[in-house]
Amino acid sequence: LHLPPRVHRDPATRVLISFGGTDPSGLADRTMHALDGLNLDLHVVRPGRRACMSDLMLWADVIVTSQGRTVLEAAATRTPCVSIAANEREAGHIRIPGVTYLGLHSGIADVRIADELRFALSRRKLREFRAGQAASAVDAHGLTRLVRNIERLLEVPA
Repeated sequence: LHLPPRVHRDPATRVLISFGGTDPSGLADRTMHALDGLNLDLHVVRPGRRACMSDLMLWADVIVTSQGRTVLEAAATRTPCVSIAANEREAGHIRIPGVTYLGLHSGIADVRIADELRFALSRRKLREFRAGQAASAVDAHGLTRLVRNIERLLEVPA
């Protein structure tokens, strides 16, 4: 809620890679290897490791993550985001405007990951636009709306 303003750097070289608490498909390592040779400053959040995600997202020029809650956190920090569904369930999650969704991991070639990152990192205005679109999808009041909806469902008609 109280984050400093996002600075979109140019040139952009910082990539945050995070695929959640377990990463059973090894997507963090796969993504890291797909980006070999691109001369990027990579930070990989390993499963089971504690990290201040908002600080890391503010550091990053782009984040590569699964199609879970981290996408919403990236939107809140105005961090441009490339998402890859780690499983079939995530493939069905709602898509946020501005987030580049590549699809289910098993159907994505490593070169596609590298090409998308190269494209995004080379275009500051595009990163700014996409991050703004994603940020407009989150307002920090989702929990309040959810509780109100549940309360309405539980109301007994008079």
